[in-house]
Amino acid sequence: MSDVSTPANKLIRRLPLSILIVLALSYEPIRSGFVLANQSCELLTDWERVQGAIFNRRHVIAYGLLCLAAAATFRENRILKAAIFIFLFSVFLEFEQSFFITGHCRSWDLIPNILGIGIASAIFLIGVRVL
Repeated sequence: MSDVSTPANKLIRRLPLSILIVLALSYEPIRSGFVLANQSCELLTDWERVQGAIFNRRHVIAYGLLCLAAAATFRENRILKAAIFIFLFSVFLEFEQSFFITGHCRSWDLIPNILGIGIASAIFLIGVRVL
C-alpha cells in the first residue's frame, strides 16, 4: 500500500484544482481577445439584480465544484480552507473582469458564488458524516 504523502500522490491530488484554477483565470482574457479596458466595479445594486444573481445556476454549480475540488486538495480543516480559498478566488476573478473589455465586475455576482460554496460545504459535511 502506498504512502498517502508521496510526491506523486500530492501531485495527483492537487492537479484537478490546479487545472480548474488555470482555466478560470484564463477564461476572461481569452474571451476578450486580451483586449484591456478600464472599467470600474459595480458595488451598488437593486433587489431585482440580487434576485437574478441568486438563480445564476452557472455560478452556483461552478463555484460549488471548485469548492469540492479544493476540499479534496486540502488535508486539515479541508472544507473551511476550501470555502475561504474559493471565496477569495471568486473575489479576485470579479476584480480581474474589470480589466477586460468583455468582463463585468459586479459585487452581486458574489452571491451565487457564496451560495455554491455553501451548498458544496453542506454536501461535503453531510457526506463526511454519512461515510
